[in-house]
Amino acid sequence: MKLNSIDMFSSLPHLMKVDGEIREYDDSSTPEYIATLSEYDGEWHIDFVSEEGDSIQNIADKDISLAIYEAYAWCVDEGFLRDLDSYPFATSASMEAEINELDEMLYRLSKSVADSQQEIEKDFLRRQYEIISKYRYMLKRQFERKKKYWI
Repeated sequence: MKLNSIDMFSSLPHLMKVDGEIREYDDSSTPEYIATLSEYDGEWHIDFVSEEGDSIQNIADKDISLAIYEAYAWCVDEGFLRDLDSYPFATSASMEAEINELDEMLYRLSKSVADSQQEIEKDFLRRQYEIISKYRYMLKRQFERKKKYWI
């Protein structure tokens, strides 16, 4: 089952900072840091902030979906999301299929950039290529991490 950006954002954990170390929030008296989404200067930010306005992690991208994917991937990398059912893909086959689809899309985009005569169209296609490349990279990282859990 593939999660959409809203599902991913809503599954981001609440965090806390203890002795300089970021951890999952445990209902202690330590301030709680919650993921917030905002747009500033053309970039979307996922910022883990406390009620006092302190930040412990800020992730930004020009594309809202990629900012959310990057925040989600950071939480996976840091070990804050461990339940495989909460990951964006449930099986290795569905994840491999998605990576293959992205590879085909990237190939078609690169040909379109080469064939395009107008610079504005080339810039648009390059931005699409960049966004899809980032998403594919994060998906591939998740796939490599999850392989060890699949039998």
